[in-house]
Amino acid sequence: MSAVILLVVGTRWASYLGRSPVFLTDILLAFGIAHYVIGRMTVMERFLVRPAIQIPLPRPWLPSLLAGWAAARFSVGGNLGIDAIRDVVPYIYAAVAIVGWSAIQRVSDLALNRTRGLLVAALVAHAVWFFLVGVIAPGIDEKLPTLAADQGVHLLTPRNDIDTALIGLLAAILLLRLLRGGVRHRGLLLIGLVSSWAAIFSTGSRAGLIGALLANATAIMCVLTSRKLTPSRQQIIVASLLPVFALLVAILPATTIGARLAGSLGGTEAETSAVADGAAGTQRARSQAWQNLYDWTVADYGRLAIGVGFGPNFMDESGTAPLLVGPVTAQDGNIAPRSPHNYWLGTFARLGAIGLAAALLAGLGVVRRAWRARSYLADDEMMFVVTVLPLALLVPATLGVVLESPFGSVPFWWCIGASLAMTATQKTTASTPER
Repeated sequence: MSAVILLVVGTRWASYLGRSPVFLTDILLAFGIAHYVIGRMTVMERFLVRPAIQIPLPRPWLPSLLAGWAAARFSVGGNLGIDAIRDVVPYIYAAVAIVGWSAIQRVSDLALNRTRGLLVAALVAHAVWFFLVGVIAPGIDEKLPTLAADQGVHLLTPRNDIDTALIGLLAAILLLRLLRGGVRHRGLLLIGLVSSWAAIFSTGSRAGLIGALLANATAIMCVLTSRKLTPSRQQIIVASLLPVFALLVAILPATTIGARLAGSLGGTEAETSAVADGAAGTQRARSQAWQNLYDWTVADYGRLAIGVGFGPNFMDESGTAPLLVGPVTAQDGNIAPRSPHNYWLGTFARLGAIGLAAALLAGLGVVRRAWRARSYLADDEMMFVVTVLPLALLVPATLGVVLESPFGSVPFWWCIGASLAMTATQKTTASTPER
């Protein structure tokens, strides 16, 4: 849990805390997994605070399958170099779902509430520093201590795609509280909501914006389908959201992120904008690179079934790298990419159809749980956070390298495991009559 909190607070720069190749995140994860294993093997298992769940508990089979297949593919690949280790570790992180699943079903309600408070506090801390470097003092992170010189990462260096999505999650939580009603300090919540969207609009990440919009749309859907809201209250909420939506539509095209999004979608009004043209060019380059990598992967039955494994740079071998970033030369100081900026296609190339099926089904499970739990997510903030965080990261993962890195992979898989355990708890609660 401590590793999840650390990465939610700092995302990219927090993942570089420590000394290569061992980072603080890895140490925290090692202690967490050791605690889980020891707890299952000793008498601690007898002293569960939460009573045993009496219905079949959904288990994180798909994350376990993905991590297990990656470990097996790495073991038989014959490449144990540093590049192979770096390639396989993000897939091994899928096993964190087992830890989250096991921990959440065993903690008391008090501990669960504290966990929710820690996650929300981490999102607030993340939004504060991102607002500082994105809105108040852009570029101030370059004057702070360097954490990774070769990557240009300093203390508080942002990663716009995941940072925008996480701020969108915080905005969704604040919106949920405002629409649900019955809360104090509504003025502070409103200020936080406006500030969150100001930080979102200050970035240029289209994937992050879509993730933020998806999180907030989920919050609105959950409120409108809540079993505790009266029809009149729902009508008031819809009437109050209409002018906000109209204002958002009017402001978005005037922002950098709106121009980039319009350029990607082929908006006619943005075709003369240099920002929109650049975004459209980036999208065309990605589409060409993805098509080339897909064709190269399916051209060989071995790659199609089990992938190229870990270690080889399939971006170079397939000729995809120049299509994605242009010619890579030592004089330019560019680094050849090892990912196509698409988690699903990269997984297909690395792990073949087997790994892709496990990853895709896990991603579809995120959407399915959010839809099936929509009627009570508004009344359970912890369940809302662990369900919507992976949902908000699906788009940045599709258009970036979020899940290939610990700052996205660890919170993503932990929340998937936690949401599985909490789904069972909600079913138990719903089926148990009140006394």
